[in-house]
Amino acid sequence: WLLHAPAAYRDGRNGEYIFVEVNTDEGITGWGEVTTTYPVANRAICAVLQQLGDLIAGDDPAHIERIWHKIFRAFTYMGSRGASANAISGIDIALWDIAGKVQDLPIHALLGGKVQDSIDLYTHPSPNIGPEEAARQTKEIVASCHMAIKFDPFPTMPEEQQGYLSGKMSAAGERTGDEITAAIREAAGPDVELLIDAHGRFDVPTAIRLANRVTPHNIAWWEEPVPVESAHALKQVREQISIPISVGERLHTRWEFVPVFEQNLTDYVMPDVTWTGGISELKKISTMAGLAARRVRSDQHSGRSARHDECAEFLSAGDRTLQTERVRRFHRGAAGHSGWQAVPAGWSGPRISDKHGLSAGQRRCAVQGRLTQELVQEVTQLLRAGRVAKLSERLGFNLPDPLSCHAKLAAHLFERSAASVF
Repeated sequence: WLLHAPAAYRDGRNGEYIFVEVNTDEGITGWGEVTTTYPVANRAICAVLQQLGDLIAGDDPAHIERIWHKIFRAFTYMGSRGASANAISGIDIALWDIAGKVQDLPIHALLGGKVQDSIDLYTHPSPNIGPEEAARQTKEIVASCHMAIKFDPFPTMPEEQQGYLSGKMSAAGERTGDEITAAIREAAGPDVELLIDAHGRFDVPTAIRLANRVTPHNIAWWEEPVPVESAHALKQVREQISIPISVGERLHTRWEFVPVFEQNLTDYVMPDVTWTGGISELKKISTMAGLAARRVRSDQHSGRSARHDECAEFLSAGDRTLQTERVRRFHRGAAGHSGWQAVPAGWSGPRISDKHGLSAGQRRCAVQGRLTQELVQEVTQLLRAGRVAKLSERLGFNLPDPLSCHAKLAAHLFERSAASVF
């Protein structure tokens, strides 16, 4: 499912979501997600996912590790980065969703149980704003009890708008970045962590110069200071700045984290569960981080509906987890799905269905627990009618008015199958 979300961002920009649906012949459906980036990349991932349907049709969804390797090896001559890892991530998350529903357990219980009862969150002000607006939004964020804020204060260079990464930053851009950082620090106060995301935009001398420029503002980390492709460049930056480094958003699978740990290239790792290989791979990377005495600050770049649920489930089971990202710029819809479908007595396990698409009446919906068929029908009618206030009252949580992209997604799925993911 590639879903368009009008005005998904706080600044009015549109967004897209990729949801991965895995059906079984027993009527149990798992949902995964792949973080979206650029429209052309999103459509390429969807094309890959469509081809993978036939590859895994008929497999036992309980064999998550086997299916992971089956897909991974199908792409071995294309390399493990990028599209293949993205597609594996979405399917892997969906398979863990099925496993939880079959066993009537949250995912953290399947991974060995909770280690943490809560996870700290950080969030963002809007991009491309000046010092005054940055300070205003920072005060809002601090008032919402977030204790960390991540931002990119450096403006886009003209050549970047044409798709070319020169690695440079003009003197004016450097001053602007420092002014925005100073404004955010003043508005946040001394106790809130400030995290700067360089988005892998800079060459080595520029990354070093900019990091040293903002160091007086007590920056907690410098994220992706150089393009992810060069471990050598990252090593040079690390040796010449005092700000802790965080990398991993664009590293795919455990193998790409090996040199990062072996060469001591970072202070924090931030794998993205929907890019790096799913829950299965995120667990392995977290274990590696523990061996290297590094903490995991999981990335939550742009997805919303499913992935906050599955990532929080995983992170609560991780003893290396320090913090995770909450994408403030997306509208907040309903809470994550949390009810599981009962398994019939004598059931011997499902098979992944070779019939693509939703089948009406196959599944029960879960919104903050089990829903009866009558409530499903009532919610469907309220969604179709756009009765947000009544729907909020019935479900027990607030929905934005007008309906957010998440409520629209729910309406679409309700209309097709009386099943919904929020």
